[in-house]
Amino acid sequence: MSLEVKVNERSKSIFKVAIQGSIDSENCPKLEAEMDSLLAQSPEVVIIDLEGVTYITSMGLSLMVKTEKNIKDKGKTLLVINIPPQIQKVFDVIAALPSMRIFKNIEEADAYLIQLQKKEIDKNK
Repeated sequence: MSLEVKVNERSKSIFKVAIQGSIDSENCPKLEAEMDSLLAQSPEVVIIDLEGVTYITSMGLSLMVKTEKNIKDKGKTLLVINIPPQIQKVFDVIAALPSMRIFKNIEEADAYLIQLQKKEIDKNK
């Protein structure tokens, strides 16, 4: 699935990033380039709107963590809004997993995340 990223300045130094599609290994470089470009502008607040996100893989999660770290390191604020249930489930599970949880490879981790999200989508139908 494709990825669409719309960045707009809501007011001086407050930006909203609306993401639609899958945040996966194929699309992550595009999102990362958009985020790097935005962060180069030194925004005070970045609002990430995930309402249109259908899937997120481990690469997408890594990018989210990296973005959060970059923003926090600069003393700025990151807000995430409109998290779909299947994406929220992934965030919840990842935060709840012991730090030593190990997957055989990236494909195994991604398959696990996709399975969780599909179950959440089915549950919410």
